[in-house]
Amino acid sequence: MRMSDMIEEFIKELFEEEDNDYIEIQRNDLAEQFNCVPSQINYVISTRFKPSQGYYVESRRGGGGHIKIEKVNVTKSNYLMHIIKNMKEKLTSLIKNSYAPYSNVHFACIVETKSGNFYSGVNVENASYGATICAERNAINSAICAGEREFSALYLMTDLDSIAYPCNLCKQTMLEFFDDKVLFNIMNTKGDMEVLSFKEVMTKIFSKGDLMWKVVL
Repeated sequence: MRMSDMIEEFIKELFEEEDNDYIEIQRNDLAEQFNCVPSQINYVISTRFKPSQGYYVESRRGGGGHIKIEKVNVTKSNYLMHIIKNMKEKLTSLIKNSYAPYSNVHFACIVETKSGNFYSGVNVENASYGATICAERNAINSAICAGEREFSALYLMTDLDSIAYPCNLCKQTMLEFFDDKVLFNIMNTKGDMEVLSFKEVMTKIFSKGDLMWKVVL
């Protein structure tokens, strides 16, 4: 039996032993158990525990590579609702860290990589407006610093009354690393949401009409 098959079988056996809809594993511990490199574990999880196969994977950096694998209904609508609910909760918490004393408009972003990892960012404003960094670029740059180069999805939240799309600087960064398969989930704190392809996002504009500046006296 090949190593990949052995790892897959072991993970599926964990589901049976736990008698639960999800399991939590440590990538480094599993790699040590099978005497393989951690990237071998990543490969098995990314190819054999995909949404189309009935699994949702959440990976966090640090702590030996903590991974949560959850069984989900594989219908597209149910899977999307599962992802959206999970990400909305994370973004709602993350947006509180946004630093926006000049516009008072807050953004939070999470990018998902093809390796199954998630990286977050918020907008960080500066008195020199040109030095402001958007949430999208902060999230993407965090992933790049961690060695990631391939992305599968982007989740963006704002506290504006309407949906707000990435600015042209962010789009330029996305063009450097994203392909046509990256899925965008753009929402606001009021519950409005759009699911768009990369090509669709590139046709959207972020204008002064979207950004309702609040003057701080």
